[in-house]
Amino acid sequence: MTNFLYYSSEVAISMFLFFAVWKIFLQKETFNKLQRIFLLASFILSFILPLVNINLQTINQTDFLYQITETIQLNDIIVKPKSNSFFPIQLSEILYSSISLILLLRFLFKLISIIKFKNKCELRIFNGTKVYVCNEQISPFSFINYIFFNKEDIHKANFENILQHELAHTKQKHSLDILLSEIAIIFMWFNPMIYIYKSYLKMLHEYLSDEKVILQGFEADKYKMLLIKQQVGQQFEFANHFNKSLTLKRINMINKLKSKKIAKLKVLLIIPLIGLMTVLFSFSNNKKITNKKESFSVNDTIFVYVKNMPEFPGGNIELRRYLATRTVYPVVAKKNGIEGTVFVRFEITKTGKVGKIELQKGVNPLLDDEAVRVIKTLPKFKPGEQNGKKVNVWFSIPVTFKLSKKIDKF
Repeated sequence: MTNFLYYSSEVAISMFLFFAVWKIFLQKETFNKLQRIFLLASFILSFILPLVNINLQTINQTDFLYQITETIQLNDIIVKPKSNSFFPIQLSEILYSSISLILLLRFLFKLISIIKFKNKCELRIFNGTKVYVCNEQISPFSFINYIFFNKEDIHKANFENILQHELAHTKQKHSLDILLSEIAIIFMWFNPMIYIYKSYLKMLHEYLSDEKVILQGFEADKYKMLLIKQQVGQQFEFANHFNKSLTLKRINMINKLKSKKIAKLKVLLIIPLIGLMTVLFSFSNNKKITNKKESFSVNDTIFVYVKNMPEFPGGNIELRRYLATRTVYPVVAKKNGIEGTVFVRFEITKTGKVGKIELQKGVNPLLDDEAVRVIKTLPKFKPGEQNGKKVNVWFSIPVTFKLSKKIDKF
């Protein structure tokens, strides 16, 4: 769960930075198709960039030889499950899963509702275009390849223009943008940027469809009056509706003078932004299991053996006792019978604090995260010394998670 929260925060940061660039430099332009591409690309990239991991550190040959030779290693710390208890982290996982499940069911319900509604409508063909005509009082709308009209609307003089508007939605696959954002909401419902992206993508969909109708010869002034007069009926959230609450924005966009073509070059701002975020997130990924209170230079030497090794208050026996008593067997791992030994290497800095933490050999993310978590809580050591100077030193600890033969699965 901890790693997921890290990832989610980085997704939100990516979205915010991309959106800020779009808002400042691109939103006022009239290149709606390019803007849609920018928002869609940045939306998808926001989920990908935090997963990129480029090792930014360099080590010389001597440092490398130190790292593959023996390290100070304590005996196994065996962790056995304790009596059943309910921890806050479990509560947060249950809350997250419950809300995501509700949103998934809501998503499926809406899809089924549209399909059921389609089956209640009469299929007709107008100039080669399939239209589903219904008796219900609805606003014309489209979803994927389906276009819906009220039976009264098909007899109105402006029917052909509205049909072209909805046809533009279907041809440009606008519904897929909405479905993508809805799926993202299911997994990251707590990220406000997803809702913002969804809202602005819907706005661009309307701009694009309006533009398509006007380019086909419909007079702009008449089209603006059509937007104002169009009646609102029953609406489906996933669908692209002809009538929107953003009618005034759509009219303003129609009135706008076309942007100069050179303004398209603004979209290239995404390139340095991608590069910057790739470096930042890569650095963050490399440091994700380090103590945030310490900062290190790349060239700092970390010794594996020194004359005066770091000392835990009370010695190694007390260190083993500290870790064994504070490590909690993850409930999910216990229920699934997951056990094994996690090998973790951590640095005792020249100030005596825990510095870098490296997972040398993992078993399962649940056990791995718990071993790393406990090591992060270690109090200050007496720092190691070499040639009379305090230095950084590696420690290696195997933490064994072992289940008894009979485990109560609750």
